[in-house]
Amino acid sequence: MARYPKDHRQQTRERIVQAATEAFKTEGIDGVGIARVMGRAGLTHGGFYAHFQSKDDLVGEVLAGSLEASVHPRVQAAREAGEGLAGVVRGYVNRAHRDHPATGCVLPTLSGEVARQPEAVRGALTGSLERLIADMSELSTAPDAAARRADALATLAGMVGALALSRAVSDPTLSDELLKATRDGLMRQHTPSRTD
Repeated sequence: MARYPKDHRQQTRERIVQAATEAFKTEGIDGVGIARVMGRAGLTHGGFYAHFQSKDDLVGEVLAGSLEASVHPRVQAAREAGEGLAGVVRGYVNRAHRDHPATGCVLPTLSGEVARQPEAVRGALTGSLERLIADMSELSTAPDAAARRADALATLAGMVGALALSRAVSDPTLSDELLKATRDGLMRQHTPSRTD
């Protein structure tokens, strides 16, 4: 009898999460059942419960993991480049991000739907969002902790809203305008003025 590698269980779980992440972002949480997720992962429906207690359990992990994978690298890159919140805005509010929702941030794609999910699902997103807000607050140049948090909150809400609206409208020109106006406004806010 062939033995599975030691990390087989973890790899299988990751396949399920990846399949669910892509499916939820493109078809919505309520539009995708467990059978479809497992089919996308190349697994049988019955194997789901060896990894997750419920669909809500999977949704919570997808939300938290997707936020970590899609936004935190942008924050880290801005920190390393010394660009502050302007670097986060530049990396987030753009056409490439708008045009590829399956690989982008979960917030503009699913936050409206998450608002109607059970408390446990919303709690998973809230925990990840709080970590993101804390990371973004560290990049703010506002004078105190409360102001830095407010700065991060407003910037995040602006970025997510711009991306969500730019995807929602049918007019490509308006979509581009939403992105450009938001990006330019947030960049002006977060780029230090240079005086000679």
